[in-house]
Amino acid sequence: MFKSHKKHYFFLVFVIGIIVVAILGLFKALTLTNKPRLLLNIPKSYHAVGNLNIKWPYGTEGAIMIDRYGIISQTPHQHPIPIASVAKIMTAYLILKNHPLHLGQNGPDITITKNDVKIYKKDLKNQQSVLKIAANEKLSEKQLLEGLLLPSGNDCATVLAKWDDGTVKAFVNKMNKMAKLLNMNHTHYADPAGVRLYTVSTANDQLKLAQKVMQIREFRYLVSKPQATLPVAGTVYNVDYDLGKDGIFGIKTGSMPQSGGDFVFASNQYLKWKHILILGALLGEYGERPLMDALKSTIKIINQVKNNIHLSQLFKKDQKIGYVKFEWLKPIPLITGSSFYTITWPGINYNIKFEKNPIMLPIKKSSIIGYIDVYNKFFTKKIPVRIAGMVKKPTLIERLKSILRI
Repeated sequence: MFKSHKKHYFFLVFVIGIIVVAILGLFKALTLTNKPRLLLNIPKSYHAVGNLNIKWPYGTEGAIMIDRYGIISQTPHQHPIPIASVAKIMTAYLILKNHPLHLGQNGPDITITKNDVKIYKKDLKNQQSVLKIAANEKLSEKQLLEGLLLPSGNDCATVLAKWDDGTVKAFVNKMNKMAKLLNMNHTHYADPAGVRLYTVSTANDQLKLAQKVMQIREFRYLVSKPQATLPVAGTVYNVDYDLGKDGIFGIKTGSMPQSGGDFVFASNQYLKWKHILILGALLGEYGERPLMDALKSTIKIINQVKNNIHLSQLFKKDQKIGYVKFEWLKPIPLITGSSFYTITWPGINYNIKFEKNPIMLPIKKSSIIGYIDVYNKFFTKKIPVRIAGMVKKPTLIERLKSILRI
């Protein structure tokens, strides 16, 4: 009797085992299309060996980057220092953000008051940088921005600030709020012109602002102008004497005895067919002629960058980067859908990862099944990944065969 129970027990276990295997096999057959395996052969990152050591002038703060690609070089241990007329970049940014202009537009007219003239005469007497104005003169928004950015008129900064927000104090509050929004954590504005020594920033912070303001087409146009003609002042000239040299087309100079020479700059360059925008900031250049020294140093810095940047191919079109494996098929190659070139320099790092699309059968040949993401803090690019063959839905026989491969 004991042996009979034992036989029944083993038989029951055998039957249950057959049922489990059958269920697993059926489940595998039914879900066959949802289990492709991706076998990829791509690196997790790209790192160019070495470091790009820019020779910054002694005692200066500096930072330089390629827009949308990253910072190339920066001086260590940056701390807030007076930035003089470089502060007018933020003034112009807020004016154009709050009162947008399109190319060819002048914007509303602003009437110069007797009080504006009084401030102008006081600034002139104190040997500040000013634009000649007269009571009841009408200057458009564009003309005041020209006076602000080209001859660097401190009085233009005051007029624009009051026009925008009623008082200079209210406008300065806006400047500091915007600095926080842009993560310019080491920047403080005490006035819209940069006259006060409490208007301070760092080179890195100024790059953050430069990236934003250079997205405004009218700003790019204004800072690239060598001169402008205004009603009372007549022809005024851009204080940026580097304009047109080595691709430089802006942005803003600044100079005070207490702060030295400053220059936030933009330079258009080309690597073969690819356009790049170099943005940089050099603050605190001291010497016999601080501003001119800062301008000359900028040319040297740009040339150092040009000699160390390259256009590199990270992926070729139709490059095999792995396989996709379905249970009922041989591995099918995965290939890149396009070539990918990027700017590189010693020390640059890009992260690389694969992002898979949902896979639904059938799949046509050359269908995109995902993307290779190449990215860093400043840059991101998606490269399509295609399948090199066609994949049909598995037949009934292929499904049944899969049961035997449990």
